[in-house]
Amino acid sequence: MGMPHKALESLEDMKTNRRRPSATSYSLAIDASRDDPSLAWKYFKEAQTTGQALSTGIFNSLFKTFSRHGEQYISPSLEVLRVMEAHGPPPSAITYNSILHGLGENGRSHEAWV
Repeated sequence: MGMPHKALESLEDMKTNRRRPSATSYSLAIDASRDDPSLAWKYFKEAQTTGQALSTGIFNSLFKTFSRHGEQYISPSLEVLRVMEAHGPPPSAITYNSILHGLGENGRSHEAWV
């Protein structure tokens, strides 16, 4: 099953046992959901409801997952990036690289210069 499965299992175990998952736990779960962007989105939305400050890493994990899954995830990535830029946490070089990768892979590299 591998390590991605363990990250998801660990997060679900925390929730089942009424332990509060950390931002890192959510970031790892989003990374582990790389083959299922809807699951990654679910964990991202869950992390937002915990009241914890979301790290740049959580956003980066989401962007990396979305960039791998085609055109339908580019616009949502750009919308989340705008929220991130407006309200934090601050985007990093990895953030922008993930967005640029998604744009390039989906024939939208011209938007990188906007």
